[in-house]
Amino acid sequence: MIDAIAEHGVEEIVYVCGTRVGKTICEENLLGYWVDNDPGPCLIVKPSEGDVAEYIRDRLRPLMALSLKQHTLDGRDADTLRALRFDTMPVHFGWAGSPSTLAGKTCRYVMFDECDKFPPFSGREADPISLGKKRTDTYMHRRRIIMASTPTTKNGAIWKAWENCGQRRYFYVPCPYCGKSQQLIFSQIKWPSERGTADKIQFADKVERESLAYYECPQCCERITDQHKPKMLDGGKWVSEGESSKRVGFHLSSIYSPWRTFASIAAEFIIAEGDIGLTMTFRNSTLAEPYEEITAASRPSLFRDKAAKSDGANIRPAWAVTVLCTADVQKDSLWFVIRAWGYGFRSQLLRYGRVNNFDEIYEEAFSKPFTFAGEDKLGVCELLSLDGKYRTNEVFEFARRDASRILVTQGNPQPIGPMVTARLEQGVRVLKLNTLRTKDRLNQILLDGNGDRWLINADVGDDYAAQMASEHRSWDAKRGVSQWEPKYHGIDNHLWDCEAHQCAIATWKCLDVPPEQAMKPKLIVNTEGSRFDDSAVKWIDR
Repeated sequence: MIDAIAEHGVEEIVYVCGTRVGKTICEENLLGYWVDNDPGPCLIVKPSEGDVAEYIRDRLRPLMALSLKQHTLDGRDADTLRALRFDTMPVHFGWAGSPSTLAGKTCRYVMFDECDKFPPFSGREADPISLGKKRTDTYMHRRRIIMASTPTTKNGAIWKAWENCGQRRYFYVPCPYCGKSQQLIFSQIKWPSERGTADKIQFADKVERESLAYYECPQCCERITDQHKPKMLDGGKWVSEGESSKRVGFHLSSIYSPWRTFASIAAEFIIAEGDIGLTMTFRNSTLAEPYEEITAASRPSLFRDKAAKSDGANIRPAWAVTVLCTADVQKDSLWFVIRAWGYGFRSQLLRYGRVNNFDEIYEEAFSKPFTFAGEDKLGVCELLSLDGKYRTNEVFEFARRDASRILVTQGNPQPIGPMVTARLEQGVRVLKLNTLRTKDRLNQILLDGNGDRWLINADVGDDYAAQMASEHRSWDAKRGVSQWEPKYHGIDNHLWDCEAHQCAIATWKCLDVPPEQAMKPKLIVNTEGSRFDDSAVKWIDR
């Protein structure tokens, strides 16, 4: 991890580490090497001013007194909270929330420590990492940028930097029995499955106190104990994935730490079970992995199985009462889904696809007919809804052409409020959709076990299956919210959004009631002015 700074072409090094694996020692060694052998102006960035003061007091002053004494300058101006001055080079300090400490200095070396704790912006300026990196532009290929942190989430700074590394390195150690080289992973730590007590705290304490956990070699299945670890670490080596790059990443979990036993790691996991905060800490600080709690997801195979059991496309079932078309507007195209709906949230996919412009989506919805099952007649969609996230002005202009049959949907990512809220805007009906609840409803229908409730057709392809399984629901512990997000960066999810909007509009049209209650009228008394058109009382079919 230290030697990488001397490798040809390497400019940026990323340390993704758990606790107690020597990350801070690596940083101190690098600083000492630069001061003594390869001097150049250096900037060290910490999350806060207090972190800087503690780092100087507890880490750097002992280093200066013991190892760098010959380079230490005497005098009152030799060092301050903002800088330490050696006879070979200055070492500047900055903290993430202060842009003044990150600007105005040309540096060859920059260290970002615990960068996942940095705020997204430094005061009113750009993010602190970008500001710090700008200090090295003058040195070009001779610069060295070090980023080190335990990860938090996939959107955290250190994990994004890790994903941008052209070469990633993992530490492999030999098995003391078979000699096979392997990366230490948590799934190979084993402990008794029977607790013998209902209290997980007592069980965790027993596992750690009696050293009941061990590491199982995936090759020979032998039991590796803590006594084997020192020799395994001595015989370990870094294994690279990817080609040579100026950005090199190192990943090292706390399982490798000489100060952590297999039993202590197992005990920490047992205690964390069922607790979101403790689970996040375990994944971040011990396993050096980003935390992402998956609370809901589906697989492409679900939709392939449904397609194999479905009838042909473009046929409206006899039980359907309406047909809806929903479109996801992109910058250069529109994806659409046309689905027939009946009461009890029963539905059938008629067709889906992609068109190039608004005229083509209008033709798909209102000019290309579908057939009625068992009848010799044709029909078109009742409503067309367009997502107004992109090209908003064009969407509203198009909707005004046929405002009685075209409406606009807009997502609201807040997890509170009703699923659908209707209003009139610019002469067009606009449905504000609670994105979280809308997608929750769709996922609930997909997985409720009722094979006749949500149907597709035999003509759907792998593109439909892939997009319908493109998102999962995860828990963001940092913000304390749950959200639907793509499983992988850059994956298409347009058809998933279209189907979610289908569920929202069906709810708005009261299609969630059982068929036997569908035609019973319900009296709605208006006490809030002209909420229902201009009448005070209105009968609606429920």
